[in-house]
Amino acid sequence: MRNDRPKVLLASGAFLLAGVAAVIWFFIGLSSGPGNKATWLLSGLFAIFVGVLLTVILTKDPHRESATGKKPNAPGRAHLLEFTVGDREKHRISYRWDQVWGWLTVTVDGDLVMKQLVTYTFRLVNVVEFAVGEAERHAVRIEKRRPLLASFAQPQPINAFVDGVLVARLDGASAV
Repeated sequence: MRNDRPKVLLASGAFLLAGVAAVIWFFIGLSSGPGNKATWLLSGLFAIFVGVLLTVILTKDPHRESATGKKPNAPGRAHLLEFTVGDREKHRISYRWDQVWGWLTVTVDGDLVMKQLVTYTFRLVNVVEFAVGEAERHAVRIEKRRPLLASFAQPQPINAFVDGVLVARLDGASAV
């Protein structure tokens, strides 16, 4: 299972720590020259902002469990594509992508297969591939396509293929 949550948690802490250190460095006045001091303050405040933003993104993780053990409702603009795979051995696959917060999760029969944070990428097609089934194996490929410009504000169609055959499609404009 791929899980980006620990990396995001580590990056959030690093940005917050670096930002606080830079702001303290500014107030102690160990840097020389007025331009240098302003650089320390601005970079420290920017690092704190990024750390807080990453912390907020962590709280919007749709598969995060709270202290009570309950999973919170995932806020934001989530796209949900669900389909069934197999004839004799059936599996329910759920692909969920939150366009606002960037969390991408894939579950098979309710078990988490992948959790990824998709923030900024140069790829126009995001592909997820995995196999399901024991006695009846199937290759599953899910593709999410994004437009080249202003993709945050445009539909991003999602197509699901099982053994190379298109089985489900979401236009990317509708959200849960």
